[in-house]
Amino acid sequence: MKKILITIFVLIITFAIFSSSYVQSNILNMLIKSGIENNQIFPEEDALSVLVCGSGSPLGTAVAQTCLLVKAGDKKYVVDIGNGSVNNLMTWSSDLLEDINGVLITHLHSDHIADLGDLNLVTWVTRDRKQQLEVFGPEGINDVVSGYNLAFSRDSNFRYLHHGNQIADPLTGGMTAKEIEDGSVIFEDDNLKISAFKVFHEPIEPALGYKFEYKDRVLVISGDTRYDSELIKSFKGADVLFCEVISPDIVDRFIKVAEQQNDAKLKKILVDILDYHISPLEAVDLANEAGVRHLVYYHLTPTLPTEIRFLSDKFFFAGVDEAIENWTASTDGTMVVLPSSSKEILISEIN
Repeated sequence: MKKILITIFVLIITFAIFSSSYVQSNILNMLIKSGIENNQIFPEEDALSVLVCGSGSPLGTAVAQTCLLVKAGDKKYVVDIGNGSVNNLMTWSSDLLEDINGVLITHLHSDHIADLGDLNLVTWVTRDRKQQLEVFGPEGINDVVSGYNLAFSRDSNFRYLHHGNQIADPLTGGMTAKEIEDGSVIFEDDNLKISAFKVFHEPIEPALGYKFEYKDRVLVISGDTRYDSELIKSFKGADVLFCEVISPDIVDRFIKVAEQQNDAKLKKILVDILDYHISPLEAVDLANEAGVRHLVYYHLTPTLPTEIRFLSDKFFFAGVDEAIENWTASTDGTMVVLPSSSKEILISEIN
């Protein structure tokens, strides 16, 4: 009885404390502070690092659409910028968007460019951007960037009129398009080389993948592609290959549901997407042939809720364990670090 009375007394005192306006106000202040604190996400050591800011696809809204943030030494590049990815980056740490050197777009599907307007805005108004945001991409990127600049032109002017030059300098607002193609070198200095290569996503042409070579480490990003043995030469020598992936098994299950619901349009879309993406085991074949040291799956199609990944991944990646030793199925917040002058491959989750 005495223990029960003590427990009740403690609960009453606790309730009284948390009912206090003073305590509630301080809790609110703490929550606000934690929401805008600039947490250290990338390692301080010299490395080639990748943060998955969007691992999903247009099919499913459980996570953000395709986005990778690559940091090579002191340089940062965003590779694709799908819906929800900017919110992820801002939630994790606004410092992630400081000093972005450029955006690399693999192809012009909406789920790879949907957050481009927001990325431009937050790197301009909330970060100390020194110039217009450079956006690299295949033929057609000029139209995309011009369209975004036009769509956001009034918003940009309003922010200048409201906040002035110190916050919204018109000279650094907006984006500049840089059209590239197979074999283009986006950036090169003594430590870092970024190059583009052709991938196979017909009828979406051209479509590109990207290779980052930083000191003695190599990262390759496939972009969206079907299987083709020509990819082996582009993937060769990679410490880590980020490869997009589709699960024919899971898509077939969706097709059966679409048939049951007489949804001919959804069925048509699901059938069509099977021929221009790469399956988990096809990605393994390419990675093994190219001598890739670690395979990371991203841009999972279809995207299933995170809460059931413990179940769905068993079917999504069936047979992968038997075919390759070192692999990871990413989600939003997966981080890969390749320290320079090392063979280490460090994989973690920031969430």
